[in-house]
Amino acid sequence: MIGIPRPLYTLVITIVVIVFLGSLTLYSPEQTQGAWESAKKHVPFATDNGDVVSGGLLPSVKLPSEPGGVVMLLASDGKGSNGGIVGLLDKAIEDRTAYAKYHGYDFMFTNTTKYDLSRFGDKIHPVWAKIPAIKDAFDTYPDAEWVWWLDQDAIIMTPQINLWDHILSPKAMKQKLLKNEMFRVSGGREIGFRTPAEINPDEINFIVANDQNGFNAGSFLIRRSEWTEWLLENWLNPIYVQKDWPGREQDAFGHMVEFNKKIRDHTGLVNQRLFNSYAHIKWDFMGFFPGDLVVHLAGCWVNKECKEIWDEMWAMRQKLPVKA
Repeated sequence: MIGIPRPLYTLVITIVVIVFLGSLTLYSPEQTQGAWESAKKHVPFATDNGDVVSGGLLPSVKLPSEPGGVVMLLASDGKGSNGGIVGLLDKAIEDRTAYAKYHGYDFMFTNTTKYDLSRFGDKIHPVWAKIPAIKDAFDTYPDAEWVWWLDQDAIIMTPQINLWDHILSPKAMKQKLLKNEMFRVSGGREIGFRTPAEINPDEINFIVANDQNGFNAGSFLIRRSEWTEWLLENWLNPIYVQKDWPGREQDAFGHMVEFNKKIRDHTGLVNQRLFNSYAHIKWDFMGFFPGDLVVHLAGCWVNKECKEIWDEMWAMRQKLPVKA
């Protein structure tokens, strides 16, 4: 065997070690540091006067190869009867915080009284504050790709489901977004336009369910984009805000869908049960069944059964598994 000179031998070993370590290092120092800084973000909560302050640390590092970040958004003024549900807001915060931490998402709660709607008039319903709240979420989390708006009268029932596999990945979008589906607006009226026969995930910036009465804005996903900035600006049009629509912001969105192709082209429809199942309806295509991601108590106040349904569903929700 021919001997290798010691200096050359040392050089070869050094190169092998460098290559080996390089194979274990998937990210540059800058990327790793960026991921660490991202992991040190605090969960923002709102004080009584609406100022956003920091809460607990997120437990996981979101590395660059993972899909774009998600912000779970909950906004409320803490007022109202809440259908008689005791501690509704506190429970909703508990529910969202646990889910967000488990999956490495961000969670943001904001007091809607911080958003001044007085320029629209004296009696503007606080539901319109969800639009500036969404803008606020994108500004607070500049690296987030998606915001998930979820009404406070909803419970995450199967929290081990992650949004990427469930709906946000290109594969999931192609499988679960409804193709050639008729758009319906307030009252369930069909408007004569359908979703495309083939889905291009890159073009989808807004994902929502159509129920029997049209769009339900109690649960939807919205993606950071120039289109989204344009949508939010138009959604808060004073003409819409001041109009006496029974569905308020939902009817405004339906109006835009009906009369603006640009809105339709970037809106994806999903089955109700994908992330907005209803608690009080037993129809297979929209009522809650075990294994669904979310149950929403929309309309529970009609028969004054909100507290009863909430308590039942809260007790049924699955617990998060302990990560190894």
